[in-house]
Amino acid sequence: MLKTTKSANSEAAYCAGDQGKFWEYHDILFDNQEREGIVWVSTDVLKGFATRVGVSNTDEFSQCLDSHKYESTVIANNELVRELGINATPTFIIINPSGEKDPVKLVGAYPYSAFDTIVNQMLTS
Repeated sequence: MLKTTKSANSEAAYCAGDQGKFWEYHDILFDNQEREGIVWVSTDVLKGFATRVGVSNTDEFSQCLDSHKYESTVIANNELVRELGINATPTFIIINPSGEKDPVKLVGAYPYSAFDTIVNQMLTS
């Protein structure tokens, strides 16, 4: 049995990724989500999505999902998000390639020019 809806969705996407279908699986999850607070997902639904996106080996996908192969990865990702204070979508973290300057966090939708300005400032200062 899957522990949480969020964890199950993420684990399923990783399992689809094992077969080169991460983004297709991501998209079908996004397209079929219900509003927050509504439990709509089940193991059968997640396995059905795998078939719909063309996962070639559904038995392998099911074994991956049922075994929680990616549970620790999902937990670690969620902990990192909390540590970084990310609590909105979209949120972008821009990190200087040299690591010498503090990262910049952008919360919300920004035009390309905002990213361009930040990156150029990081590279020139």
